[in-house]
Amino acid sequence: MQAYNILDQHIHQLCQVIAKFNRAFVPKKADDSHTNLQFDIVGERVVGRWVTTEKRKVIMGFHVPSQTFHLYSENWSSLFSLETIGKTQEEIENAWEATLKEWNLSFSEFIAPLHYEIPVYDFLSTPYTKFNQNDMYLWMTYRALASEICFDVLNHVQVEGEVRIWPHHFDTGIYVEATPNVGLGFGLAMKDSILEASYFYYSAYGLNGHSIDYTQLSSLSMGEWIIQEHWKGAVIGIDHTTRNTLHQFIKEVTEQYI
Repeated sequence: MQAYNILDQHIHQLCQVIAKFNRAFVPKKADDSHTNLQFDIVGERVVGRWVTTEKRKVIMGFHVPSQTFHLYSENWSSLFSLETIGKTQEEIENAWEATLKEWNLSFSEFIAPLHYEIPVYDFLSTPYTKFNQNDMYLWMTYRALASEICFDVLNHVQVEGEVRIWPHHFDTGIYVEATPNVGLGFGLAMKDSILEASYFYYSAYGLNGHSIDYTQLSSLSMGEWIIQEHWKGAVIGIDHTTRNTLHQFIKEVTEQYI
């Protein structure tokens, strides 16, 4: 999974451009969700949120197969495109200056550092190269699966929710209050200190004075419990998952949370 993890990092870094666009021009929300992204499975692109300008509504997206950013109109025509192959991250961000000024959008607000930090990847100052096609399609397959399985969780617990990519940690996920006492977080995370490969996580949070005692939960037939100081929940490695195993994982964990 090493090649997959590296590609995940590259796309994570590239998508900070969309996060900056959202941060600068989408009305702010207290939970920071105005910066969120989404993987458009059909369009094979990561998109941000709609921005209202003096001329029209626009949305920024990154088309993964062509490694190209677009500024889209409401009918999804491309108003501006920017190829990333052969450019560094800094060159990509600076290349938006003329277009933003044309749309009367502040380049200084766009280019400002984000309010959170991501890892300083060793490729940050290196021009991007063409993605390996097999790795790229595997990445899109897993992100598509993550989006679909998030909807399966929402259907399973019968609550409404929004499936988004959080640009900070770059997880495709959901958070919902499933009952008055329990909030649920589910999604696909990047490789991090918890597991050495990307993984699906399922966590619960006590609400209204309720708490989750993870020491009293039964072992899982799919996945495992992780109990750390800063995070507790169930995880299952991406390289051990199919739709059926994920459904079994979700069913077992939900029964213990709710």
